[in-house]
Formats: sequence, structure tokens, C-alpha cells
Amino acid sequence: MSNWNTTVKCIEEFNPGKGATLGQTYKVVNGRITYDNGDSSMNEFESLEEINRGNKAKFKEISKRGRPKKEV
Repeated sequence: MSNWNTTVKCIEEFNPGKGATLGQTYKVVNGRITYDNGDSSMNEFESLEEINRGNKAKFKEISKRGRPKKEV
């Protein structure tokens, strides 16, 4: 099971409304992206490179604003 959690932005759309729409942001939770139609990906991804290889749409990772969390 993947523990990759992030937010990505669509930079090349595929099947808007059901797949991924250009300019929209998407959450990746436990390696699965949730598309426009509310369905999660069947595959689990570990990185941005994997998610772009496994989809016809293309994404870029969105960096979080603010200070990074301190390591404990």
C-alpha cells in the first residue's frame, strides 16, 4: 500500500468531466488520485513520474505554502 499523499494540478487534460480537466487540482491519497467523476484510480502510485506514466492526462505537483513542518 502506498503512503504517497499530495496535491497535483492537471497540465494536460484527458476526458474532462470524467477524467482530468486542464488547470484543476486533484488530491492523491494513499497513492490514488480522484478524478472529475469522483472515482479513484485503480492503480496506486508512488511518485509524480508514476502518475504521469499511468495516465493519459499529465500532472505537476503543487507545493504547499508556508513553513515546512519540523522533523521530530
